[in-house]
Amino acid sequence: QVDYKVAGKPASYQMNVFAPKEVFKAPKSRHWFYANVFMGSPENEVLYSIDGNEWKKMNFANEGDPAYESTFYKWDISETAVQGRRPSKSIVSTHLWSAKLPTNLATGEHTIKVKATDHYGKVHYGETLFKITE
Repeated sequence: QVDYKVAGKPASYQMNVFAPKEVFKAPKSRHWFYANVFMGSPENEVLYSIDGNEWKKMNFANEGDPAYESTFYKWDISETAVQGRRPSKSIVSTHLWSAKLPTNLATGEHTIKVKATDHYGKVHYGETLFKITE
Protein backbone atom coordinates (compact mmCIF):
# COMPACT_ATOMS: atom_id res chain seq x y z
CA GLN A 1 0.00 0.00 0.00
CA VAL A 2 1.27 3.47 -0.87
CA ASP A 3 0.32 6.81 0.72
CA TYR A 4 1.13 9.78 -1.50
CA LYS A 5 1.69 13.19 0.09
CA VAL A 6 2.16 16.52 -1.69
CA ALA A 7 4.85 18.61 -0.02
CA GLY A 8 3.36 21.51 1.91
CA LYS A 9 -0.22 20.18 1.66
CA PRO A 10 -2.32 18.09 4.06
CA ALA A 11 -2.34 14.31 3.53
CA SER A 12 -5.97 14.57 2.39
CA TYR A 13 -4.92 16.59 -0.71
CA GLN A 14 -4.90 13.75 -3.24
CA MET A 15 -6.24 15.56 -6.31
CA ASN A 16 -6.62 18.95 -7.90
CA VAL A 17 -10.00 19.87 -9.36
CA PHE A 18 -9.78 22.53 -12.07
CA ALA A 19 -12.77 24.32 -13.61
CA PRO A 20 -13.64 27.68 -15.12
CA LYS A 21 -14.31 30.22 -12.38
CA GLU A 22 -17.35 31.78 -14.09
CA VAL A 23 -19.35 30.94 -17.22
CA PHE A 24 -22.46 32.28 -18.91
CA LYS A 25 -25.74 30.42 -18.54
CA ALA A 26 -26.35 28.49 -21.78
CA PRO A 27 -28.39 25.50 -22.93
CA LYS A 28 -25.25 23.76 -24.27
CA SER A 29 -21.82 23.85 -22.72
CA ARG A 30 -18.44 24.24 -24.38
CA HIS A 31 -16.66 24.11 -21.01
CA TRP A 32 -14.92 21.20 -19.28
CA PHE A 33 -13.62 20.58 -15.78
CA TYR A 34 -10.79 18.27 -14.74
CA ALA A 35 -9.63 16.14 -11.85
CA ASN A 36 -5.91 15.42 -11.59
CA VAL A 37 -5.83 12.41 -9.27
CA PHE A 38 -2.18 12.36 -8.27
CA MET A 39 -1.70 8.60 -7.83
CA GLY A 40 -4.45 7.68 -10.28
CA SER A 41 -4.37 5.45 -13.32
CA PRO A 42 -6.88 4.84 -16.15
CA GLU A 43 -8.36 1.84 -14.27
CA ASN A 44 -9.49 3.96 -11.30
CA GLU A 45 -13.10 5.02 -10.84
CA VAL A 46 -13.49 8.80 -10.74
CA LEU A 47 -16.94 10.28 -10.17
CA TYR A 48 -18.32 13.80 -9.81
CA SER A 49 -21.38 15.43 -8.30
CA ILE A 50 -22.69 18.94 -8.90
CA ASP A 51 -24.33 20.57 -5.86
CA GLY A 52 -24.69 17.23 -4.05
CA ASN A 53 -26.74 15.58 -6.80
CA GLU A 54 -26.14 12.11 -8.24
CA TRP A 55 -22.59 10.86 -8.80
CA LYS A 56 -21.64 10.59 -12.47
CA LYS A 57 -18.61 9.03 -14.12
CA MET A 58 -15.76 11.21 -15.36
CA ASN A 59 -13.83 10.21 -18.48
CA PHE A 60 -10.12 9.50 -18.52
CA ALA A 61 -8.52 12.45 -20.35
CA ASN A 62 -5.53 11.67 -22.54
CA GLU A 63 -4.17 15.23 -22.56
CA GLY A 64 -2.06 17.69 -20.62
CA ASP A 65 -3.33 19.04 -17.30
CA PRO A 66 -4.91 22.47 -17.98
CA ALA A 67 -4.28 23.59 -14.39
CA TYR A 68 -0.55 23.07 -14.94
CA GLU A 69 -0.65 24.58 -18.43
CA SER A 70 -2.29 27.72 -17.10
CA THR A 71 0.79 28.37 -14.96
CA PHE A 72 3.11 29.03 -17.90
CA TYR A 73 0.91 30.98 -20.32
CA LYS A 74 1.64 34.25 -18.50
CA TRP A 75 5.18 34.03 -19.92
CA ASP A 76 3.78 33.67 -23.45
CA ILE A 77 1.13 36.40 -23.44
CA SER A 78 2.78 39.08 -21.31
CA GLU A 79 3.67 42.34 -23.06
CA THR A 80 6.73 42.59 -20.79
CA ALA A 81 9.31 40.06 -19.63
CA VAL A 82 8.15 37.95 -16.69
CA GLN A 83 10.51 37.37 -13.77
CA GLY A 84 11.35 33.81 -12.82
CA ARG A 85 11.80 30.59 -14.70
CA ARG A 86 9.10 29.51 -17.15
CA PRO A 87 7.84 26.00 -16.33
CA SER A 88 8.46 23.19 -18.80
CA LYS A 89 5.89 22.40 -21.45
CA SER A 90 3.27 19.95 -20.24
CA ILE A 91 3.07 16.32 -21.29
CA VAL A 92 0.09 14.00 -21.60
CA SER A 93 -1.05 13.13 -18.08
CA THR A 94 -1.51 9.54 -16.97
CA HIS A 95 -3.89 10.51 -14.13
CA LEU A 96 -6.37 13.10 -15.47
CA TRP A 97 -10.15 12.87 -15.86
CA SER A 98 -12.64 15.29 -17.39
CA ALA A 99 -16.35 15.98 -17.70
CA LYS A 100 -18.43 18.64 -19.41
CA LEU A 101 -19.29 21.56 -17.14
CA PRO A 102 -23.06 22.08 -17.10
CA THR A 103 -24.01 25.64 -18.04
CA ASN A 104 -27.78 25.18 -17.90
CA LEU A 105 -27.98 25.37 -14.10
CA ALA A 106 -29.44 28.26 -12.09
CA THR A 107 -27.38 31.42 -11.96
CA GLY A 108 -25.12 31.65 -8.93
CA GLU A 109 -22.39 29.57 -7.32
CA HIS A 110 -22.19 25.80 -7.70
CA THR A 111 -19.97 23.11 -6.16
CA ILE A 112 -18.23 20.33 -8.03
CA LYS A 113 -17.20 17.40 -5.83
CA VAL A 114 -14.98 14.63 -7.15
CA LYS A 115 -14.60 11.16 -5.63
CA ALA A 116 -11.76 8.88 -6.75
CA THR A 117 -11.16 5.31 -5.64
CA ASP A 118 -7.51 4.23 -5.83
CA HIS A 119 -5.91 0.80 -6.42
CA TYR A 120 -6.15 -0.02 -2.73
CA GLY A 121 -9.83 0.84 -2.38
CA LYS A 122 -9.16 4.14 -0.62
CA VAL A 123 -11.61 6.91 -1.52
CA HIS A 124 -10.29 10.43 -2.00
CA TYR A 125 -12.28 13.65 -2.43
CA GLY A 126 -11.68 17.03 -4.00
CA GLU A 127 -13.87 19.98 -4.86
CA THR A 128 -14.05 23.39 -6.44
CA LEU A 129 -16.59 26.13 -7.05
CA PHE A 130 -17.82 27.75 -10.24
CA LYS A 131 -20.34 30.46 -10.97
CA ILE A 132 -23.00 30.78 -13.66
CA THR A 133 -24.01 34.27 -14.69
CA GLU A 134 -26.60 35.67 -17.12
